[in-house]
Amino acid sequence: MVYGLMIHSVDSSHRLFFSIFYSPEGNDGQKKTRQQTIMRRILEEHLFQTQCASDAPPKPVPKGRMHFPSPMTHSSAALPSGAAAADDDWFLRLYANTDSGSRRSSPPAAAADITEGILRFQPSPLFQTPKLVVWKQMDKVAYTLICEPLDNVLLATTFLTLFVHVMIEHFRPFQPGSGMGMPMGLPVPMAAKRQQHNVIAEEFLARPDDILVILHHLLPGGQLSFTNLSLCTYLKGRINVMLAQKV
Repeated sequence: MVYGLMIHSVDSSHRLFFSIFYSPEGNDGQKKTRQQTIMRRILEEHLFQTQCASDAPPKPVPKGRMHFPSPMTHSSAALPSGAAAADDDWFLRLYANTDSGSRRSSPPAAAADITEGILRFQPSPLFQTPKLVVWKQMDKVAYTLICEPLDNVLLATTFLTLFVHVMIEHFRPFQPGSGMGMPMGLPVPMAAKRQQHNVIAEEFLARPDDILVILHHLLPGGQLSFTNLSLCTYLKGRINVMLAQKV
C-alpha cells in the first residue's frame, strides 16, 4: 500500500489541490508540515530541471525532418503506433499521447513543460521510515505519489502516467479555450497556458469526488497493481461510466 497521493502547484505558493493519505501517520497533526516539505522538494527539483533544459544548447535538426523537443525519455516520434504496435508498448503509447501536445511547443521554454522524477526522504520527525516520492508535472500541476520503501517503483511510475492521462482527459474538456480543435503542433500562447492552469486547478478543488472515483479504480485502497492495455482500457471505461452517473 502506498503512503499517499497529492496534487499541487509547482510554484512558491505551494498550493495544494488534492491529497489523500492511506496511513495514520500521514493523517496526523504534522500532515500540513509534511505536505509543505514534499512540495518544496519537488519545486526545487522542478526548477533545477527547468533551468537545465533552458541552458541546454539546441540539438541540430536534420534537414527536412520535423523536430519535437524531448527533454525526458520516450519521444513520441520513435514510438510504434496502430496495428503494428505490440501490446507490450501500450505504456509508451499512453505516455506519448499524454504529453505530446505539451511538447510540441516552441523551444526552449517547451523543454521544461513536462518534468518528473523520483525523490527519497530519509527517516525524520515527519517520516518514521524512508519514503520514495514519484512525481510528474504537467501544465504547472504536480501529481505526486508517496511510496513506502518496498513499493514497486515501476508500478508506481506506470500508475502515475495512467492517472495523469485519465485526469487530463477528464478535466481538460471543462476548460474554456483549452485548445480543443486546434491543429496539433501549434505553440500555445503563454497567457492561454496560464489560463488553462488556473481553470484546471479550480476544477480539481471544486470536484474532489471525481478524483476519488478515478483513484477508486486505478489505486483501490492505495494498492498498486499490474496493468496492461486491456485492463487500462477496461478501467478507463469503468471510470467514464461512474463519472457519467454523477452528472
